[in-house]
Amino acid sequence: KVEAYSCSPVSWTSDSSLLCGVPANIGKNRRFSLNVAQQVVTLLAGYSYNAPILTAITPARTPTTGATSGPITLHGFNFGTSDPVSQATARVGNTDCPPVTWLSDNAIRATVPNGEGKGIQTSVAIAGQSSNLVAAFSYDPPSITALIYSTSNTDGGNTITILGYNFGTSSAVQSGTVGSTSAQIAYTSHIVSLLTTPPGTGKNLPVTVNIAGQLGAYAVCGKPTCAFSYSAPTITHVTPKYGAAAGSSSITIYGLNFGQGLASETAASVHSLPCTSTVFVSSTRIICTTSPNSLFSNGTASCTQCNAHSVPAQVIINSLSGSLPNAFSYTNDGATASTPALWCRAVKVAFSVNLDSMTYIDPDGDGDIRDAYQVFCRQQADGGGWTKIIQYDEDAYTPTSGAYGFIATQT
Repeated sequence: KVEAYSCSPVSWTSDSSLLCGVPANIGKNRRFSLNVAQQVVTLLAGYSYNAPILTAITPARTPTTGATSGPITLHGFNFGTSDPVSQATARVGNTDCPPVTWLSDNAIRATVPNGEGKGIQTSVAIAGQSSNLVAAFSYDPPSITALIYSTSNTDGGNTITILGYNFGTSSAVQSGTVGSTSAQIAYTSHIVSLLTTPPGTGKNLPVTVNIAGQLGAYAVCGKPTCAFSYSAPTITHVTPKYGAAAGSSSITIYGLNFGQGLASETAASVHSLPCTSTVFVSSTRIICTTSPNSLFSNGTASCTQCNAHSVPAQVIINSLSGSLPNAFSYTNDGATASTPALWCRAVKVAFSVNLDSMTYIDPDGDGDIRDAYQVFCRQQADGGGWTKIIQYDEDAYTPTSGAYGFIATQT
C-alpha cells in the first residue's frame, strides 16, 4: 500500500522483490507498507509521486481587477486524479489565488488576485511539491480614457484626474509624465488616478501613466480629451505705461503663467512689435525692451517713431499667447513741432523730465503731427506731469501764440 491505497496488481517476482501497481495519488515521502501472510512491514517516507509540472496559463493576461475578471486555468501534469483542493495552492507572483478548483490531473482553476505588472512568475503546489512557470502571466497595461482638470498654471502643482482602467492596486509602483516631464501619481482606484502637474508650458501635451512597468499613454487613447494644456499667459498690467517712440524703453509686464523662462519658449511684443530684449524674471513678470514704434495708434503702418496711445502688449509662452489692450503708449519728447509728445504726463514718465517747459503735444496719436501745439508742462509740482491751463497774476509766465485750445489733465 501507498498510505491507505492498495497497489493493484501485485506480482511476486522473487523472495526479494515484488511488482506493485502504484495507486493514483499525490505527494512525496509517502508511507509504504507490505503485508505478507499477515505480517506487515512499513517504510516511512518510502515513496514519492512525481511533482506537478506547470506548462501554461490561460488566459495569460487579465485586467488588474483580477478577482472580478474571471478565473485562470493552470495547465500541466501530475495534478492528481481526485480533488486535492485541501493540498493544492496556486500563486501569481507572491500572492495566493484562492479558491483553487481541481479539474483534472492536467488542470486546476484559480481566482486571480488584484494586481499589476507583466511577466509575473506563476506557481502551483500539490501536497508539498511545486512547479513554477517564469514570466507566465501579465496584467493588462493601464489605459487612459479622459483627463479632468480645472486649472493648469505653469508653476505646476495642480491636480489632473486621470480616468481609465487597469491602474492596479495601491501598492503598485506608479509614475507619470506630462509631455516629457516626470509627474507624481496618487492611486485612487483601478479606474481613477490623480496626477500632480509639474512646472511646464505648452498645449496638447501627452499624459502617460506607468503602472508597475507598463505604460498607458495618450497615443493609446488617441482622443483630444487625453491631452493636457497648460493655461495661456495672462497680462494684468504694464509698468511704466509710457515709453519713448524711439524704442529702448524698459518696461515690466506683469501677469500669470509666464512659464519657466526658457528662451526658446518666451516672447513678448508691444503694439505687435517684438521686444528687442525679453528677460524672464518669474512666472509672473517679464522685462521687455521696446522696439522703435512704426505703427499708428490704430495699428496701421508707415510711420517712423511716431506717437501711439493705449496700444496692446502681448506675451507668447510656448505657442500660447495672452494680451492686454490699452497697456502702453509710445511718445516723443515734445522738444520740437516734428517730435510732439502725447501729453505732459507721458513726457514725465517716458523721459524722466524734471524741468518745467514749453512742450509740443499731439494727444490724438493719429500720426498726423500738423495739429500739434505747444503747452506748458509742469514737471516739478506734485509729482509732475501737469498741463498748465490757468495763469495767475503772480506768475510771470506769458503764453506763446502756440499755446491754445487744449485742456489736458494728468493721465
